[in-house]
Amino acid sequence: MPQELATAELARILRGEALPPGRAWTDLLDAAIAHGVLPLLAAEARRQGGGHGIEALNRAAPAEAALVMLRVRELRAALDALGRSGVTPLVIKGAHLQWTHYGTPELRPRTDTDLLIAERDAATTRLVLESLGYQPLAHVTGDVAFTQFHHWRDDGAGARHALDVHRRVANPRAFAGALTFEEMTAERIPIPELGPNAWGPCSVHALLLAAIHRTAHHANSDRLIWLYDVRQLCASLTAEDWSRLVVDAMRGGVAPYVGSALARAGALLGARAPAAVLKQLLDAPAGCDAAVFSGAGGRPRDVLVSDWRHLRGWGVRARFLREHLLPSPSYMRSRYPGSSAGLLPFLYVHRALAGLARLSRK
Repeated sequence: MPQELATAELARILRGEALPPGRAWTDLLDAAIAHGVLPLLAAEARRQGGGHGIEALNRAAPAEAALVMLRVRELRAALDALGRSGVTPLVIKGAHLQWTHYGTPELRPRTDTDLLIAERDAATTRLVLESLGYQPLAHVTGDVAFTQFHHWRDDGAGARHALDVHRRVANPRAFAGALTFEEMTAERIPIPELGPNAWGPCSVHALLLAAIHRTAHHANSDRLIWLYDVRQLCASLTAEDWSRLVVDAMRGGVAPYVGSALARAGALLGARAPAAVLKQLLDAPAGCDAAVFSGAGGRPRDVLVSDWRHLRGWGVRARFLREHLLPSPSYMRSRYPGSSAGLLPFLYVHRALAGLARLSRK
């Protein structure tokens, strides 16, 4: 089945429309996995009475439920340790929504846990995670160009736990002021299932974050699990929340991107947003380099130029260039395993030339 047809078929089923008789479910399995909606598809098939050859789908729910149990134990331990060290992160995106906006957490699969922390807590967070046995994933890091870092740990029970720690809601500098950690913390909500140090954003901020994530990092993707998040968040908003969403989105310069996410979630999955709200959002001017981030996203070099324009001061710009051009030697050794220290200057040149080629691509 072509990808576009499979996506349309999945969306139709997830909207709650009747299952087609005699559906060959194997045609949809790969698409459902790619879109992150396999448990949702299985739940909808069961809700409609099954009998459609959904054995493969039914195996997905117990596996995801077992993984949820392992992740809860692991995440609670990490959050408790961070709390003892004075760090209170926000659990965001899928790890937050699976507990607050889905009927059961196994309906919202994910591959990692996203945390948002204050800038001042970055070093402490790294030390705490490494003391728990988490290993840093080798990647380019910094304070200007790259403001997230990744750690992972195998728990001995066959599960790998990956933590993606963010210091702002999106890497592109254009979105740096759209929604801050301090704003989100002021209206945070508890996630009791994850322990006393587990907090997540309120629904309005979670919806803003979902829209920013879709635009800033995924070129306005129609991946169904991200749009299903939007649908679930829409269902939780009050009239007052919708008014706040418009105000916050306009103030942050992301109103059209929020409107786009709402419109696509509505078209594909039946998400409901007030018509007046949707019009206000879509008609508002974009303050975050619309030419770069609208549509299917710009080229990497366009994002790089956008970042450069949003930096203030030549000292900050010098650090920005250094982080891009001269990542740490440990990163270079992981990127080019087996290379001797004497080859490092040549490897930096090779990396720079390969980067120039990538910058011209979509």
